[in-house]
Amino acid sequence: MTRWTLAAALVLLLAPTTVMAQDAGAVRSAHEDLEPGTRTDDLGITIGMPAEAPAAELGTDQVRISAFLSDESMTFETQSTVHVRFELEDGLHMYGRPLPDNYIASEVTIPDTSGLRVGTAQYPPTYPREFPALGVTLNVYEGVVDVAIPVTPNAEVFHRSNPDRPDVVDVPLSILYQVCSETICYTPRTETLSLAAPFQPLLSPGARRER
Repeated sequence: MTRWTLAAALVLLLAPTTVMAQDAGAVRSAHEDLEPGTRTDDLGITIGMPAEAPAAELGTDQVRISAFLSDESMTFETQSTVHVRFELEDGLHMYGRPLPDNYIASEVTIPDTSGLRVGTAQYPPTYPREFPALGVTLNVYEGVVDVAIPVTPNAEVFHRSNPDRPDVVDVPLSILYQVCSETICYTPRTETLSLAAPFQPLLSPGARRER
């Protein structure tokens, strides 16, 4: 069988009708290796954040996805960081850029949101993995994968002169990914999450911070 025939067979697995179940009990989630009350993964990498920081999560049999803020609240014109974590089950991987055509790279975006200035997403390094059956080497992620996006509440909505200034910053997240094993690729998914972070205005000279 030629590599082009194999590639075509792989592409067919991307169709929505090819979702395949996996025994979740056969593997152990990397989430179980997180230190309680922290954001430390089992590689010893700790993301500095208070345990009370806003967070949201979702998951499938193949991957758990969580999003959390680097701070307990967001402050006017002060940068915070939104972290999105993928926790892949053992033996599974996702792709990262650069990639050939017809492969789907993992991507986290924050749509245009009034009052929120969004920086460039920072992705961890991928590593090259050979796929002899396809005759290609692709960039992949495995295990625990953290993506960081800087965000800043700005004057468009959160200036103190705005009488309708909200008390909460809603941060919407769009998450594109595709999980693959050695033999199949599951259907690509686009998930949405939303973080609701308390807003903290800057103090005026002589003003007291609310308790």
